[in-house]
Amino acid sequence: MAANLPGKLINFPVTIGQRLSKGQTIAAFDCQIEKAEKEVALAKLGAAQSKLQVNTQLAQYKNVSDLELTLSKADVAVQKAELNRIEAVLSKCVVTSPFAAVVSEKAAQAYQYVKEGDPLLQLVDTSHLEVEMVIPSKWLKKLVVGSQFSLKLDEIDMPVQAKIDRNVGTIDPVSQTIRVIGTLINPPATLLPGMSGEVVFANLNAVAPSDKK
Repeated sequence: MAANLPGKLINFPVTIGQRLSKGQTIAAFDCQIEKAEKEVALAKLGAAQSKLQVNTQLAQYKNVSDLELTLSKADVAVQKAELNRIEAVLSKCVVTSPFAAVVSEKAAQAYQYVKEGDPLLQLVDTSHLEVEMVIPSKWLKKLVVGSQFSLKLDEIDMPVQAKIDRNVGTIDPVSQTIRVIGTLINPPATLLPGMSGEVVFANLNAVAPSDKK
């Protein structure tokens, strides 16, 4: 992830290896100036709206020119646009995780000044892990989309349930095998990309090697 605005990081509590949930706060920028600018913009917008209200009432009695009324409307539009601009900047002051992830690298520190586009950290997406395996093509007669299987991974001691999602659509003519992709069913939080092990198909009484990505 990269910084989406220039400024000083006043809070950057995440650490390498930390697991993050979607929407969890990663970092916060010092946006005191922008917050003060918002207060000024709100005051200017309020004044412009009051002036427009008065001029609108005066226009009913022909006591204000059309030009003055038009300028009042334009002023309100300008102040609203300025307020929207400031609020857009303020919305970037707090950085949150876009998905469930693990922090694999951290490129900045709290109280450091960064430029827009500078790298902050690297996240590994753990929200949509898949299982990739190679199976004999003849198994396709019984293994269809939705067929369930169990994972016995080398790195953890508990079985993980999954189901077939799709295959790559091409059979290796030499080995007569095909790559198949599966999705996990209620995966435990301890799963990480790159784990490997065996896939067990109960209805076939068969085992295939697997990799998680």
